[in-house]
Amino acid sequence: MILNFGHDLTQIPNLRDKDFVQNLVATIATRCYKITSPVVVEYFHIYKYRYHKPESFAAVIGCKVTWQTGSESHRLKLFIGAASNNSKLRAYHNLNWLRDHGFDQGSLQVIKPIVYIEDLKALVYEASEGQTLNWHLKKRPNSE
Repeated sequence: MILNFGHDLTQIPNLRDKDFVQNLVATIATRCYKITSPVVVEYFHIYKYRYHKPESFAAVIGCKVTWQTGSESHRLKLFIGAASNNSKLRAYHNLNWLRDHGFDQGSLQVIKPIVYIEDLKALVYEASEGQTLNWHLKKRPNSE
């Protein structure tokens, strides 16, 4: 799913703001996961943030999202990756293709792309359990 929230690239610095991310994630949860109860960002961490101007930025923000349905608690680990070079749009399409072709389960998985936010040039993705395909590709073979 590709969304446009009507932001412009001057909103990129807001990715450092927990309230901005909370509102963004709540909207994504409602649209993409069909969550109707209030969503809370319990954990918020900036892994990478570089902003020079709207034409030159990169950011990776992680958050733990929780919500209730009746007496049941739910939790998700979401990440927002944004980059001025449109690499996140390519990543969104490539990750979806890989997941559609068998890399959505088992020992070789890729992260789960949830949505690409066009106006922020940001990919929102769900953390994968275990070691990802990317980890295996970067792993160096034993010299034995």
